[in-house]
Amino acid sequence: MNKCTVLLLAAASFLSDPATSSAQGGKPLYTAPLGVEAYTFRKSFPIDVARTLDTIKMMGFTEMEGGGGRMAPEEFRKLCDARGISIPSIGAGYEQLVRSPDSVIDQAIRTALGAPVVVTSAITPPGFRASMDLAKK
Repeated sequence: MNKCTVLLLAAASFLSDPATSSAQGGKPLYTAPLGVEAYTFRKSFPIDVARTLDTIKMMGFTEMEGGGGRMAPEEFRKLCDARGISIPSIGAGYEQLVRSPDSVIDQAIRTALGAPVVVTSAITPPGFRASMDLAKK
């Protein structure tokens, strides 16, 4: 286990363990769902999806952004549901959003994933220059 994984595990445990929150009268310090980006586990998912999801659950995460990669969305959703992990959002490339927004919607909402939100991490069209018009597009 690398340092980052240990740190995430410790943070997730501390935030959700009432025993560590005595200053709050026994209440957890953080009560909102704790989520993680599937990309964080990009090297683990191809090896074993189910075991990777088990690790994500063990770390205290209950939400995840992303899909099952090459796995059928229905199958991935079943694995997540069995572990109490919801998928509130997926990521998509900017070019894909511009070129074929319907395919992104199909992947996010109309499939079994049921993710109501689609995000993109970078907008890099040819000749990129940030502007309000580009943001609106």
